[in-house]
Order: sequence, then C-alpha cells, then structure tokens
Amino acid sequence: MSGLLLFSAFVFCQVGGVNALPFIHPSPRSTDVVLDQLQNYSFPVHKKHHSLAGHPDNFDCPYYSTHKLLSVRWFRNEKEIERAQRQRKIAVTKDGHLRFLSVEREDRGTYRCEVYFKDTLQTQTRKVKLIVHEKPTIVRRSAKKKHTTVGNPVFFYCEGAGKPQPRTVWLKNGKKLDTAIGTRYQLLSNMLGILDVIMEDAGDYTCIIRNKYGDAEATTTLTVQDPPPARPHIIYITPRINTTEGSNVTLRCTARNNYSNASIQWEVNTTDAPYTSYDIHIEKTTKGNVSILTSRLILQNVRSTTRTLVICRARNQIGSTTAAVRLSVKAI
Repeated sequence: MSGLLLFSAFVFCQVGGVNALPFIHPSPRSTDVVLDQLQNYSFPVHKKHHSLAGHPDNFDCPYYSTHKLLSVRWFRNEKEIERAQRQRKIAVTKDGHLRFLSVEREDRGTYRCEVYFKDTLQTQTRKVKLIVHEKPTIVRRSAKKKHTTVGNPVFFYCEGAGKPQPRTVWLKNGKKLDTAIGTRYQLLSNMLGILDVIMEDAGDYTCIIRNKYGDAEATTTLTVQDPPPARPHIIYITPRINTTEGSNVTLRCTARNNYSNASIQWEVNTTDAPYTSYDIHIEKTTKGNVSILTSRLILQNVRSTTRTLVICRARNQIGSTTAAVRLSVKAI
C-alpha cells in the first residue's frame, strides 16, 4: 500500500513546455509514509535546459522536505564541481541554485545536485541536461585585401562556427552572389573561387555566416589589373599521336595572349610532308585585354613516319612561344 501512496504522491506539471517543480499531494493520513519514502530519492532526468554562450544563467535544485536545508552539492558529468571552478565563474546561492556568470561551450553536459538536510539522513537529487547554443563566429578568413591579374584564379576563405551549425551566404558589393553549378563562381565547403578572373570581378566580397542566434561577416576587397605585356603563352598542345597510314589526324594548340594581336602557325620538321593535304581552323575568345587563341590542324591521309614533329608557334609583337607534337604513323 505504501508503494501506491508514493506513486500517487508525485505529480509533475508543465509550465510553458518545461517541467516545473515537483510537488506532493499526500492524503492527511499518509504524510509520514510519503516523507519516509522520500529519503534518498532521485528525481528522474526529465529536463533539458537551453543556454546561449556568453550569457548568464542559473539552475535551481528543487526539493521537498519538512527539515531545514543543510547543504547542496553540484556535479557535472558525475564529477563534483570544485571550489576553484565556482570562484571562477560559478556561484551557489544560499538556497542551492547553481548560477553561471557566463555560460561557455565547455559547460555543456548533465548536471546533478544533491540536497542534504539537518537532523536527518534524508537526501534528494535532481538532474538537468545543459545544451549550450552559440552565436556564429568566424574562425578563418581571407585577408582584407587581395590583388590579382586578369586570367588568374582567386579564392576567398570563410570558415564559421556556432550551434546550430551556421550557413554561409556570399555577397559581392552588397548583392547576393549566384553560386549555383554552372556559374563563374566555384563554391567548395568554406571557399569561394573564381578560376579565370576578369576586370569586372574587382569589388568587395562578403561572407555572412548565420544561425537563429545571430550572424557574423567578413569582407575582402579584390583589385584586378591587366597582366604586363608579354609574348603569348601556350597553355595546351595535343599530346603524342600514334596512328595508322591513311588516317586523318587533328592537332590542337591553345595560347593565351595579352598584348596586341597574336597568331598561331604550324610547322613540320621535315621537307617530306607526311600528309596529302591539311586544313586549319582558328577560334578566338577575348576577356578584357586577354585573348585565348585555339588553332586546329587537320592532317588528311597521313603517310608512314616515325620521327615527325609538328610544331605550334604562337606569336605577337613582343615574341613567340613554341610547342611540339610527335607524330608516329605505322604502315598498313
């Protein structure tokens, strides 16, 4: 019968979605029995407490007893909170509350209080789980200023921390950037990249990291200049080709040029041309003062050869650059 009295005596109410202090409604004749059953009673873990890092907070340690309070001991993750910790940032009030002067990330965990009373062996315990949320902070970022030249790649870094995990938004000159796949911008984890810079890319790039508790931002100013005049630079040449007699072969040569007009010419290192005829196609794209030239050489009905070099020469008014392809043709 006493077990039934104890079960019916505990009623937990909820106020605003959080379990409130337990209270007892014993029958007049069962009071002594209930108080006797409360000795060494441990309240179940039924409460989660949410705090924001950097802000003060406190835990109560609710109890019920006809005896006067003697002392309250507090534990975190089953390890008693030392006096040194209390003096640093935690205080215990006269009525047993645990008061945080400023909650920090490392304070998260399960807390337990033990309540002791005068003139009795009776103890009561209470547990609460502390969940610490954090406003976003930027832990790694690019320098405030970046310089580059047209045609080069550039990368901006912005790494944030917070709880819940913040999301990142990128702006250019105050307007949101479209970083979807297929655009000029490459978004990888905590990095924004532009692989082929043009003059119009100059400006202020801002990353904003945000969660429900706040946001943080960092801005980098990018300046772009034209590269100094130079001879063309060959950025691609078809690798070595092995084929059979009578085939058609296509060679490709691509050059970058940033000064005046440029041209691409093809040469063969032999007087006996290893083909019947040829055709050349030129493509040109321009970004600011930088142009990309691509030349395709089509050799028709190639003849047997093992030592032929086909040379691509890119030239402008400053000078020229060459690259070669080795052509090997087997007889049938």
